[in-house]
Amino acid sequence: MSRRIPFGSGGRRQTDPPNLCLHLITFGDSRGQPHIPMPVILHFDLSAAQAPPRHLLEAYTGASPEIADTFFAIPGHEANYQNSLRELEDRLGDRLAGPPCACVAVLVNCRAGMHRSVAMAERLAGDIEDAWRDDGVIVVVEHLDTDVERGIRRAQRARAGGEGYHAGYLAGRYSRYQRIRRNVISRS
Repeated sequence: MSRRIPFGSGGRRQTDPPNLCLHLITFGDSRGQPHIPMPVILHFDLSAAQAPPRHLLEAYTGASPEIADTFFAIPGHEANYQNSLRELEDRLGDRLAGPPCACVAVLVNCRAGMHRSVAMAERLAGDIEDAWRDDGVIVVVEHLDTDVERGIRRAQRARAGGEGYHAGYLAGRYSRYQRIRRNVISRS
């Protein structure tokens, strides 16, 4: 699933070229680290972070508010998020002050790449876009493993650059269980 967050009009015209393109890329440890064809400025590993309750994990991905709200309500996660946001903003400031660079990546991973990492990347994307739009930072979010069960391979998605038939797929609220259940009901 790929989503581009357009930069706003606060002080910059929509036609102005971006100063920096930030890719937030989520993936699951269980599938290995992906090859990223751009400089990686940070890597947040959430594989040891406590996950939301299982019944939510089975029904939603991290793109849904149910998972995100529950994940960040777990003690310590909000403080860790704020520290991660500050660290990312420091790196962005350094990048914007230095020589021009077209695109950089931030990797966010958890075990499956569908819940904790997705919730973190979505929230980071929103906060960075709000805070840095006047500086010409655009944010692209790429979830490599949210729809693995649909048969879309990570390499195929990476080659397509977030375009194609899977680009509009909403990862939240559509779990494997719901797909199986719908198939069973439709066969009856």
